[in-house]
Amino acid sequence: MHFVAGGRFNFFVKHLWVWCFNDVYPGRIDVNCSHLSVNMSIKIGDIEKMLPYGMYLHKQYGNQKFHSVVSLKQTNKYVGRRNLIIEQSDAIKE
Repeated sequence: MHFVAGGRFNFFVKHLWVWCFNDVYPGRIDVNCSHLSVNMSIKIGDIEKMLPYGMYLHKQYGNQKFHSVVSLKQTNKYVGRRNLIIEQSDAIKE
């Protein structure tokens, strides 16, 4: 929703190393960014929680759990649309 409103999508880490203790493992894991907001980015620690059973984040990321993987940045278009929504909701309440 925030991306559609005009937020700029930035990704800082395209690939993460993992350990897998399963015989069969996915070659790629897609992360759902549809609920990403300007105020909250997706961090390496969040990705670790999304991994399937038997997959673990590589130990090199032990000190980087709070580093952002993807984020949305405010743009002028985003701020204008957000202000318009706020004004419309205030008008409905009155």
